[in-house]
Amino acid sequence: YNAILACQSSCEDALVIFRRSLVDTDFMQMGSGTQVLTGRAATGIVFVANAALSVAATSGDVHAVTEIMSMLSKVNSKLNAESIKHIIRTLENIHDCQSILLLLISITGQGTFANDLLIERYSLDVLSNISKKSVPMVEEEVYSAAITSCLRHDELGMADQILVSMKKQGLTPSQRSLKEIIAEYCRMSLTSSKEEFRVARLAKKKNQRQDGTSTDNHNNNRSSSSSSS
Repeated sequence: YNAILACQSSCEDALVIFRRSLVDTDFMQMGSGTQVLTGRAATGIVFVANAALSVAATSGDVHAVTEIMSMLSKVNSKLNAESIKHIIRTLENIHDCQSILLLLISITGQGTFANDLLIERYSLDVLSNISKKSVPMVEEEVYSAAITSCLRHDELGMADQILVSMKKQGLTPSQRSLKEIIAEYCRMSLTSSKEEFRVARLAKKKNQRQDGTSTDNHNNNRSSSSSSS
C-alpha cells in the first residue's frame, strides 16, 4: 500500500507494484486464517487497489483506472465507495464532470444507460466491478466528492443537480465535506467578483479615454474657429 502511494503520479510504477502483489501468495491470503486485518486494510485486495487508483486519480489516467479494474475482476474483487471516490477524482482531473454524473447514475441503480456511456467513452464498466448487493451505492462521501469536483470546474448547475439528488436519498454532507463545498463556493464567488471588477475597471478606462478624445476634439474645433476669425 505505502509503496504504491510513494509512486505519487507515476501510474506505470503503481501498476507494476499492484500487478506483482496479485501474484504474491502471502498477500493474496491476507485476512484469512489467523491474519486478521483491521480498519481500511480489512478490505484486503481492494485496499491496495485503492492506493493504485489514488495514483491514477492524481494524474487523471483513466486507462490506468480501467486496467486496475480489470485486474480486480480477474481475482474476483470488487470496488467499494473509496474506489468510486478515486474514479470521480480521475474524471475531475480530465475535466469531465458529465461523466461524474453518469457514474453516480450508474452506482445508484438508475439504469444501465449511464454505465453503457462510460464504457463507450473510457471502457469504464463500473457496474461489472461493484457487488450487486452494493447497488444502489448511496454514500455521503461519494456524493460530496462529486459535488466538490464539479465546483472545482465551476460546474455550478451540475453540482446543484447532484446535491438535489443527494437530498432525495436522505443524505446531507458531513462537516468535513461541507467545509470543502463551502470553500469551493467561496472560490467561485471570489473569482466572479474579480472578473466583474476587472471588466468594470476596463470599462471605466475606456470611458475616460473616450471623454479625453471628445475634449481634445472640442478644443481643436475651438482653436480652428479662433484661427478663422
